Amino acid sequence: RFAYNTTNASKFFPKTKEEAIKAGYTWFDEVDAVVKETVSGNDLPQSAGDTSETILNEIIACTTCSKRYKILPLEYSVLKKMSLPVPSSCPKCRDQARFERINKPGELFDRTCAKCGKEMISAFSPDRPEVVYCVSCYQQEVV
Repeated sequence: RFAYNTTNASKFFPKTKEEAIKAGYTWFDEVDAVVKETVSGNDLPQSAGDTSETILNEIIACTTCSKRYKILPLEYSVLKKMSLPVPSSCPKCRDQARFERINKPGELFDRTCAKCGKEMISAFSPDRPEVVYCVSCYQQEVV
């Protein structure tokens, strides 16, 4: 069984530890290991191609939460192959950043069609960068 606070369900339906346990879920209290960083996330190169496999031996301090993390060999090979930067934040903070970029279920927003100006309802928030069309304009675009 997975602890409730380690699942994505807890992001969509937040519960306190007490609420989760009362509902019959398990809970995981994370223990921070005291590990000394060997490099700050701020000091990482812009591309994995600019580093060697010695980065796998480094203990990196997250630029967001200061927790320590390591780059895994498979992760490093993907970063290097795709010329991506070595991540400056820990896996948990990266996951949270991805979650914040998605729409929350059940949220709808009043929007205006970018093509014809018709008022409509959309799952995309007005502060998002996506261009939003009404059904008619969208069908004209994709045909």
